[in-house]
Amino acid sequence: MGRPQQGVEMADRAVRLNPHYPNFYTAFLSEAYVNGGRYEQALAVLSRQSVAGMGRGSLQRLAMSYAQLGREAEAAAAVGEFRRRFPGWSAEKHLSDTGTFANLADLEHYLNDIRKAGVRECMTEEELQKWPMVSRLPSCEQQRTQK
Repeated sequence: MGRPQQGVEMADRAVRLNPHYPNFYTAFLSEAYVNGGRYEQALAVLSRQSVAGMGRGSLQRLAMSYAQLGREAEAAAAVGEFRRRFPGWSAEKHLSDTGTFANLADLEHYLNDIRKAGVRECMTEEELQKWPMVSRLPSCEQQRTQK
């Protein structure tokens, strides 16, 4: 919603009020922390769940957090697991399906995290033929025209 710092404050409050929160909080809390650039806190939340039990978003945020903290081996392992479990996923398709960020700075922050982690950003031409209504990212369009 364009207010990542407020999201972090609310996540901090939720953890203070319920430090033994259920696993379904993990996605929301880790998303708030990653969007706010608080990668250590995101990892603390994500570490409460096994990698095998993580959904797409949590596993993606795990890879992003490790990458931003310079923990390359752990980021590579998380990205490898992410790619194995979600081979057709790309940030471009995800943003088209769920909507983008409220402001450009938050979108760029997200894309920077994706790129640093090595998670796929853009759809292929073949994928675009299957989903012609996808909202295309300008950075991806630029990459596709350079090929």
